[in-house]
Amino acid sequence: MLAAGMIGLREILESPKDTRSVIEQQSTDDEIKRPIEVFLDPDNPAASLVVIRDPADNN
Repeated sequence: MLAAGMIGLREILESPKDTRSVIEQQSTDDEIKRPIEVFLDPDNPAASLVVIRDPADNN
């Protein structure tokens, strides 16, 4: 009975777990110029880079 009460208390106090799926799509075409590109460095997050291009610039 005590265990059931503790489980119920846990369900009330803890935030719900996120069970959504992650969908990834890989592209083999490296020549596409995207408006936003992110280059992440997992070893040094401070060295990560975000490039935001002007959509009016076609070059």
